[in-house]
Amino acid sequence: GLNEIAHNVADHVVYQLQGEENRNGGVLRCGMRNKLIRKTGLEKVLFTAVFIFFFIHSFLLIYPFVWGIVSSLKSTSEYYDVMFGLPSRLRFENYARAVKVITDGGLSFLNMAWNSLWFAAGSALINVEFILRRNTTKGIALII
Repeated sequence: GLNEIAHNVADHVVYQLQGEENRNGGVLRCGMRNKLIRKTGLEKVLFTAVFIFFFIHSFLLIYPFVWGIVSSLKSTSEYYDVMFGLPSRLRFENYARAVKVITDGGLSFLNMAWNSLWFAAGSALINVEFILRRNTTKGIALII
């Protein structure tokens, strides 16, 4: 069932990291059950393709975040002159200036951040309550 699939995947990841597959010539020994799994050529190709896909996907998710942080530490002229380069000097004062300057309809940056935190926490609480009430058991009913 699903439990055995999860154990096989976990064992596979551990042995991939340890290089066990290379030492045993493509034979993978799975945990306490001591089963042997041979990966076919197609499985190796698919595993590699999926790994490459997820690696590229994770890079595409992380890169904009890193670029935004790096860009926020540049001066205005440096941002426009060298958009994708590293800053010559880290300007953390940009954050202090942003907190003072950014306003929207009379709300300061800190008020907007508090509003966002408040709504996110409320939404998470409502979702958790919905899940707990939907899957009621004796133990969960005591939590609510």
